[in-house]
Amino acid sequence: MIGVVINQKISLWKQVLLALFLVDIMLIYPLVNRVQESSFSNRLLLVLLVFGVFLSFYRPWLAAMTKPRDIGSVLLISYLVWIMASTFGSIAFGIQSPGSFFTYGLNSFAPLILYGCFVGFPARRFLIGTILGLTVLNILIGIVTFKSMGLNIPGISSFFAKLIFDPDAHRLVSIIGKSTVVGYLSVFSFAWILFFYQARWRYVWLLFFGFAVLLSFQRSMWGGILLAFVLYMIFARVPRSRKLSDIAIIGTLILITMVSLGKVLDFTQITKLVLDRVEEFNFEDIMQERAEQQLLLNTDHWALVLVGEGYGKYSPLNKAENELNLPDAPYHMIFNETGLIGFSLFVGMLAAFLLRAVRRGNVFQIWFILHLGITLLGSRILWYFPLNFLVLIVLATLKDDRKDQSILPK
Repeated sequence: MIGVVINQKISLWKQVLLALFLVDIMLIYPLVNRVQESSFSNRLLLVLLVFGVFLSFYRPWLAAMTKPRDIGSVLLISYLVWIMASTFGSIAFGIQSPGSFFTYGLNSFAPLILYGCFVGFPARRFLIGTILGLTVLNILIGIVTFKSMGLNIPGISSFFAKLIFDPDAHRLVSIIGKSTVVGYLSVFSFAWILFFYQARWRYVWLLFFGFAVLLSFQRSMWGGILLAFVLYMIFARVPRSRKLSDIAIIGTLILITMVSLGKVLDFTQITKLVLDRVEEFNFEDIMQERAEQQLLLNTDHWALVLVGEGYGKYSPLNKAENELNLPDAPYHMIFNETGLIGFSLFVGMLAAFLLRAVRRGNVFQIWFILHLGITLLGSRILWYFPLNFLVLIVLATLKDDRKDQSILPK
């Protein structure tokens, strides 16, 4: 079963604190923020939990930040320092309000700082188990309020629909956020089960998370499942017949589930949405939709091209009047905001982590970074709460993992 596994390598109170932090960012904070946006007490609780986690695991953070053991960590630290300096600069020149520093401090700086706390984290099963368990809860809440599914449980569906501030009739959303967030956590969970989980419930969980990815209607998340299957076929230490049968069984289970549920739910609508989403897929059209955001140079001043126009200038979080936002073009946004220097640090960081994973044979991390890099072509995954925290925490936890560098049994 998926769930929290108590780990003896860290003290119980630290595990409780970490669990509270994960519950807050995956349930409490987004829920309260939907009911009462910009709640001071809600933000204060998050800040206190972030600070508590930092103090609890400051020793690995200190080691990671003062004595980085790989080029990826060096680039990450450099990128953190650069965007902090860039934010100060944009405030100094009036591009953003002084309050922006605190906004980006919570959404961008804090996740990068916490990265160092989880490098080589000894209680990986506890951490991942908690994340997967909270993901399951969010998916279930999303399903019972998914209008296109036609599922209406008296009292329950209406109750949770009130918790989801802006339910989407055509995509799976939940307390944790929009379909992009639910879809990303679902495909992460799917890949984790596919690569590591061998218990008898394996196919049930693959079906559950695969179905959630399908209902998110996020094409980049569908691509994440395809990428996971490709890596599984190449690297899994099982016979080829087992690999093919696993993929066939998973696909068949999803198809049977759709047909079975179609007898009691409005799955005609679901099937139509899936087919329409597949038919409209065209990479050129997708990039054309984002053409107005994909501006490589918003200025011809050589100094601004080098150092950028200020971190956060083109972010939707910027409260100052700005005629251009770049929410669906993260690479272009980073280039314009932080310049060639910041862009090189960011891309170099991802490339260094990927090369390290390849050298160590850590297949799951290879999938994780490849999927992240591809998704960033058209989605602000690293800027969506709570993915801004979760992606970096998981990346740090896996980076120095030497126990499970390959998938499935030896």
